[in-house]
Amino acid sequence: MDRSELVDQAVRLLNHANALQIRLEGSGLARRELSGSIRLDDPQGFVETLEALGGIAIDQRAGVIVVRSS
Repeated sequence: MDRSELVDQAVRLLNHANALQIRLEGSGLARRELSGSIRLDDPQGFVETLEALGGIAIDQRAGVIVVRSS
């Protein structure tokens, strides 16, 4: 992906392409706008990028990464 997207749109694309799923908790995070490039084959890298932006907490469970506003 190389354009401007909302976080929830990017997560839908990533979840469609990967066994490791991302689940968003909190509508504020889902509506946050991102721009740039992400690799659709790297959900972990996407979550690490979100974490670097700040204001979120991450909980990884078997096959699911839960991302929520902190």
